[in-house]
Amino acid sequence: MKTEELLQRLIQHEKECELRYERIGERLDDQKDHLKSLDAKIWGLAVLIIITPFVDRFLL
Repeated sequence: MKTEELLQRLIQHEKECELRYERIGERLDDQKDHLKSLDAKIWGLAVLIIITPFVDRFLL
């Protein structure tokens, strides 16, 4: 294998890795948004659980 051929293969490999890492970054960003949504839902549920006994006392 000649040096030029090796260099071309290395350049091609770097391009493929760059695309792969871009896709991974995009997927992580999407998951981060999804986790923020889940976090808000969990906090809302926690508030409802904590408030429920107090609401029950005021209604009865």
